Amino acid sequence: MSSLSRNIVTSGINFAVGLGSAFVLLPLMIRGLGAERYGLWMLVSEVTGYYGYLDLGIRAAVTYYTALYLAKGDHEELNSTASTAFWSLSALAGLLALSGWGLARIFPAIFHLSKLDAHEVEQTVMLMALHIGLAISVDVLASILNGYRRLDAANMADIALRVFMAIGTFVCLLQGRGLVALSWVSVAARLMALAWVYIAVRRIAPEVSLSIREVRLSSLRRLARYGVPSLLANLGLQLSARTDLATIGILLDVRMVALYSIPRNLIDYSYQAIRAVAAAFAAHMTHLAAEHREQELFALYRRGSRLCGLAVFLLTASILAFGHDFLLLWQGALFVTGAVTERADIALVILAIGFLPRLASNINVQLLYATNRLPFLAWTNGIGAVVKIVLSVLLMRPWGLAGLALANLIPIFLFDGLAVWVYLGCQFQIWNRAFLGETLVRPLLAGAICYLAAAGLRVAFPPLHWAGFLAEAAIAGVAGLAAAMAIGLTREERAAVLRWNS
Repeated sequence: MSSLSRNIVTSGINFAVGLGSAFVLLPLMIRGLGAERYGLWMLVSEVTGYYGYLDLGIRAAVTYYTALYLAKGDHEELNSTASTAFWSLSALAGLLALSGWGLARIFPAIFHLSKLDAHEVEQTVMLMALHIGLAISVDVLASILNGYRRLDAANMADIALRVFMAIGTFVCLLQGRGLVALSWVSVAARLMALAWVYIAVRRIAPEVSLSIREVRLSSLRRLARYGVPSLLANLGLQLSARTDLATIGILLDVRMVALYSIPRNLIDYSYQAIRAVAAAFAAHMTHLAAEHREQELFALYRRGSRLCGLAVFLLTASILAFGHDFLLLWQGALFVTGAVTERADIALVILAIGFLPRLASNINVQLLYATNRLPFLAWTNGIGAVVKIVLSVLLMRPWGLAGLALANLIPIFLFDGLAVWVYLGCQFQIWNRAFLGETLVRPLLAGAICYLAAAGLRVAFPPLHWAGFLAEAAIAGVAGLAAAMAIGLTREERAAVLRWNS
């Protein structure tokens, strides 16, 4: 199996494990912790997650320069890049972990947490800051593996982490433990992942040095020059995509965080699924760009656009058709009844439509990274984030959770949808009728067939229990996959899939 195929397959398995564990654990967490404490858990996870964007974008730069120097055979610069990135980010991770103490002190003053135990809040914030610090060290090693076109090895470490966390979380809930115990599970899982991915780097890239003697200021400056635009782009994306729960916690209350976090989690898992597919192409496109093989680069980009488009439209169709019934069966009537402004299923529909351009643009982002065109991404993400935050404040007061979902929809369509596509068309002259037909029309038709099959089944046989729901979802899924095979794949790809299944 080629490295690209391994990367895609293990990314899919990683996503499936994460989605499966979330499907089982989220209802248990809400029932075991209560809406307020679960809302606090999601709020802390979102706020401490901001720490991950204080790395000056170096993790993204590591993948780029690892692939670049590997393609050029420049092992001296490769070692300097890897060592400099690892030790500088490990030092940063230590500082971020220590700063969790200060964040824990001011956290109750920012958010509405009056019903919660102050000691539990403080301990949870500090431990989750440590968790994020460890995650930065894990990610820089994973970036080296990605540069070697071995994302599959990093995925295996992430799969092990997800399984460990799922088991640990289940045991904690079974024993009636609280958020502090769940935080320790997260820290232990990250330590395990750090050991796993380090061993993988030593096995796959034994020539790469991580010695502190290889650290160079010149390498750090080079990483930062690439990384700062990446940081700004990711920071804009973070402010756009990861401020919803904090906004609710400030303007409403922590209970509403729980209601909104469920549909938002579903969209986030969809985003992670598409990003996993797109990320499998990243190092390959970087290698081709480094060797100035433009024709092969754009052929690979075209293929990635079509495959990501198929996944995007099939996922979106499934969410639109089955979202209400899934939330009802999974979480209960609380999430699909009541005022329109407080219904999770309404927010889910708006988010699914709104995030469609961002999901489809994942492969475009990988092309921008591979060709080192990040300033444009930084500008669009930054402006989009400002627009989104302003709209959130304006729309959430009158329209509640639905208004917050709408605040996501508008800037995503303007910037992730329109602006990025126009920019790529101007930069690379790749848009034409054949390209749009292959990467947009064909995936859209496959998604439409999946949606019509799902909606027809749902109207004819409303799913009142899990058995009926899963049967209808399976039938609709088969219809969608058949459409994807017939419409979305090339003749060679269909033959490859049939050979793989035989």
